[in-house]
Amino acid sequence: MRPNVKCVKKRDRDHYVLRWTDPDTGAERQRRTQATTKAAALKEAGRLEEEILTGRYDASGAILWEHARQRHKAEKLPELRPSTIKKYRETLDEVQRVVHPHRLTDLDASRISIFQSKLRDRGLRPASIRSHLTHLRAFLRWCEDVELLKKAPRVKLPSLRGTGKLMKGRPLTDNEFRSMLDATESVVGPQRVAAWRHYLEGMWLSGLRLRESLLFEWRGHGVPRVELGGRRPMLFIPAEYDKGGKDRCVPITPDFAEFLQQTPDGERTGPIFRPPGRDGRVANPIWVSRVVARIGENAGVIVDEQTKKHASVHDFRRSFGVRWAARIPVHALRELMRHASLSTTMDYYVGQDADRTADLIWQSHPKCEVST
Repeated sequence: MRPNVKCVKKRDRDHYVLRWTDPDTGAERQRRTQATTKAAALKEAGRLEEEILTGRYDASGAILWEHARQRHKAEKLPELRPSTIKKYRETLDEVQRVVHPHRLTDLDASRISIFQSKLRDRGLRPASIRSHLTHLRAFLRWCEDVELLKKAPRVKLPSLRGTGKLMKGRPLTDNEFRSMLDATESVVGPQRVAAWRHYLEGMWLSGLRLRESLLFEWRGHGVPRVELGGRRPMLFIPAEYDKGGKDRCVPITPDFAEFLQQTPDGERTGPIFRPPGRDGRVANPIWVSRVVARIGENAGVIVDEQTKKHASVHDFRRSFGVRWAARIPVHALRELMRHASLSTTMDYYVGQDADRTADLIWQSHPKCEVST
């Protein structure tokens, strides 16, 4: 029998209330909604009826974990970027797998601490644990905002300082980069080697992220593009393409500008980088990632001795960041790397290369010699 959920609104109230009979106890129950119109209230009533019919309704009145997830998926996720949606899904799946919440209120501070401990026991890196907790905290705060929770539990984010290695890989040396250029033909063949070497050189000099590197064009409106005609060359990134969701003009380093200037004016149309796939068309990000990883493997460039991980596209960005960390102030580096937080720049790029820093210090005082 389908439950009968009624929508009621008193004259002195702004929001509708749902009233129904508990199918197990026969007791009269009610739930306050955020709906201010009859249509919105009926929609809420339909959801509640579906919960009762499918067994997802909790007679205690607490919001079920799965119901909160479905609300979040329907109401919050559509406004986010695909990569952010994927991260929320991965995080909430992990929570479900590790601590098995039934009600939303099951996720108290104690259960969240257990979740963090279990992730650490599985060997997840501190940065990965922090990312999961950041998204879980945002999810719980959203639940509080829409009154699925009275008060979101406190989620304490672990500090990344003093936790050892933060990067999955490491910056590449100049020789390792050259060895990857040399190994490119063995992976992509002689007909495609020029385009792929051009791509690797561009990634080495630009510090671009993989997906955005395939979006940049020479000209156009509403697309990521280079602007070489101003006082200083810039990259323009519209908000919908930016990881931080903002329109950005990012300075281009002199060596990357020189690299771009090597392309004749008549060829500056369409995408800047065109690494070809098997069919000759510009490869998609997943294919590009796999090809670069194979090039790193063929070149014998290992960036993590423990896991035997070979060089990947993101190691090019790491290399770019470390090179420029030794040349420019940290606030300028943050802007160049487009980090949302200065702490990210500090944690990953400042003070990561003691030899390079020592060289800079001693170059500023060349007359001093230390005997050994």
